[in-house]
Amino acid sequence: MELIQKQYEGYTLLLETEQQREESCEVIVPDTLPDVYGVLAVYAQCQLKQKTLRAGALTLEGVIQTQALCQTETEGDYRIVPGSIPFAQEYPLEGCREGDVAELRLEVCSCEGSLRNPRKLQLQARMAVEIQIYQSSAVPITQGLDAPPEDGMELLQEETQLELLTAVAEKKLVAADELPLGEEGALLTAQVQWRTEEVRVLTNKVMLRGNAALHAVFFQGSDTRTQDWLIPFSQVLDCPGAEPGDRAEVSCQTLLLQSEIAEGERRVLCTSADAMMLRTMPPETLAQAAFSLRYDGAYDPEMLVRRLLLAGYTRTEQVEGPGQF
Repeated sequence: MELIQKQYEGYTLLLETEQQREESCEVIVPDTLPDVYGVLAVYAQCQLKQKTLRAGALTLEGVIQTQALCQTETEGDYRIVPGSIPFAQEYPLEGCREGDVAELRLEVCSCEGSLRNPRKLQLQARMAVEIQIYQSSAVPITQGLDAPPEDGMELLQEETQLELLTAVAEKKLVAADELPLGEEGALLTAQVQWRTEEVRVLTNKVMLRGNAALHAVFFQGSDTRTQDWLIPFSQVLDCPGAEPGDRAEVSCQTLLLQSEIAEGERRVLCTSADAMMLRTMPPETLAQAAFSLRYDGAYDPEMLVRRLLLAGYTRTEQVEGPGQF
């Protein structure tokens, strides 16, 4: 007699670990700011730029972006000193190999600053890294026992549901919107909490819909204020091996939080002569030509073509660069 087995391709969790590392660097106070005489607080966010998984080790490269709230010589006058702490870390991981899937979660546990002199700060950050390594392998499943009748064996059947991890993927998701700032003030720090409202599994794809809850802290004079927004997002991500009826678990982490001022005045503008010679669209024209599309909306193709042409896009047979469709 012999066992009846079948092989299923899937992923298994090879290892899971959490480690902490310390990084430090010196930050020069920009020439546009006065001398500082004390560091009150430091806000930090971790940005991962590259990860490399090879046999036995994982290498992470990135930067910790910082905002140091500093006291100047004048009482009640506080300034924000921006800085960055680059890092390149290697984590030995026994048993992992090139081609495995590494899932990461990075978090800044603490960040402190001290004054070296009125024009230089010393920053030190402690970051925690959670690592999960998934490895593709064939999973054998025993389906029954094959034996001739003369052996006196009876066939026993039992139906069992098995959950196999058939796909593991890491993709980039972008949520962007124009947000009213309200009162004036400098952005001190911001945090994003990702909320997934709908997850739909398609053939080799996963559709996500939800919103990013943004909590921002602004600094003005000697006071701080907070403001909250919800930024909706919807995106279809490639996920080879996914099939309708599968169950998908989604975990989101902020890799980069970037903000730009769309409206407002500037007292000083530093640029190059080449950039000044480059003609661009007036801001009011850009604001009038801007429009948004939703994944579940219905639009007239000819209308979209007209709007894109009015916005300055060029219609081409094949898109090869920015500003084309």
